[in-house]
Amino acid sequence: MTPPRPRRQGCPVAPPPRPPPPLALAERILELLDQGRFTATYKYAVLLALLDLCLENAARDGAAPDLLTTRQLAVKIVELYWPHTRPWATRALRQSSGPGGGQAEIVAEIEKFRAAAASDGSTPLAEAVARAPARYRRLLDFVEWKLIEMPLPRLQTIGDESVTFLYAINWTQSVRQPDVGRYQRGEGGPFDNRIHLRAGVGEALVRLNHLLRPLIHHQWAVKVATLNRLDEYQLERFLFGAERVPLERVRGPIIELQEGRCFYCAERLASRAGQTPDVDHLIPWSRSRGHQRRDAGDEPRAGGLPRAPAGPLSRRVWHAPAP
Repeated sequence: MTPPRPRRQGCPVAPPPRPPPPLALAERILELLDQGRFTATYKYAVLLALLDLCLENAARDGAAPDLLTTRQLAVKIVELYWPHTRPWATRALRQSSGPGGGQAEIVAEIEKFRAAAASDGSTPLAEAVARAPARYRRLLDFVEWKLIEMPLPRLQTIGDESVTFLYAINWTQSVRQPDVGRYQRGEGGPFDNRIHLRAGVGEALVRLNHLLRPLIHHQWAVKVATLNRLDEYQLERFLFGAERVPLERVRGPIIELQEGRCFYCAERLASRAGQTPDVDHLIPWSRSRGHQRRDAGDEPRAGGLPRAPAGPLSRRVWHAPAP
């Protein structure tokens, strides 16, 4: 007699998709940089913003995020374009090849904000925001809407193929501005501002940061140089060179936070007369991929470093190097 066949307890659950290897993701992104269809420089800005947000929003254990928001992206896009809106010679650099020779809409709005809130080309973004917070919020609303309307639904299209290999979103190119406006005013509505990174993409972007960032910088500079008939090698430093922001205002509070001791050697900062303590960033060890910098929350090195509050990106104070 044939034994009865066991009953199936529901349908089998398919295993979750395996994350793409980092190099496979890199190949996709390079293909996107070569073939993506954009008249403005938005694709470069969005890719760099995703890299930055994955680095800056790591969990305490170093895990990269799997969820971002359109508001986070808008804040980062304004930060990236801010130095680009300084005048090159006597004019701002054009960042769109659209008809009529006009400026990219996001860049044009940032230029207007700079003209209203910045005293000159050296004004840091944080200072301009402090001067005109309401105007800055309106700028973010506009930038967020433009990202929702254009680059985010279209970024992952290569040739005629659309493959969501980086992220998934819950809207299409037919999204309505009134729905986004209701969300921005805190009135609810159907719009969902979440950007769901595909499995493994956040961690892969962190690992690929040192490979992708210089490539994106260079291609962005080439695009701007072509639009403005300039030399890309001169432009790359202008567009992406590190902007030194005065840190006098934060030195005192950080010294207090560190109880008056050097972050590296734990010696009293006041014990070296005539030297001003240095202030700089400290990249978490879990994100540095071998760089000789240390996570503020990791165990001390040999010789004893003081523990400090952990965070995705911190500033710390230490003794100035001996002359």
